[in-house]
Amino acid sequence: MTDQAIAVTKPGFEALSETDIDNFIFHSKYDSLKYYASGYGQIVGEVDGVGHKDYTIRIRHNLGYYPFFEVYVKRDVDDSYAPSAKIASVGTGHSTAYATTTDLFLYFHFYNASLGSTIYETIDFVYKIFLNNLDL
Repeated sequence: MTDQAIAVTKPGFEALSETDIDNFIFHSKYDSLKYYASGYGQIVGEVDGVGHKDYTIRIRHNLGYYPFFEVYVKRDVDDSYAPSAKIASVGTGHSTAYATTTDLFLYFHFYNASLGSTIYETIDFVYKIFLNNLDL
């Protein structure tokens, strides 16, 4: 086994002598996330009266295993994206994202508690799928 590595340090640090991993941007002796795919999804929801409605976006990845992924969600009335962890509540509903061995699913459950009115809302998703196999 060799001590050779590919290393890139943060500005102000020397790659040949630095020993603190927090001062590296990249080091080949440590695992890192590897991008596979990224993209956007959008759900335009409508719920009449007092009710609930589910919407799902399916993104095919066909990796054959459960990949690591990140998903962020934003309502049309918000200024920024929030992580869509297991369930992220966002005003008129909640979002969930989950992966299978072939697909990533972006899900939003709308609810309306206003009698006699219809709500419309646009939900934007940003996702990243990584090649890292979680061995699940």
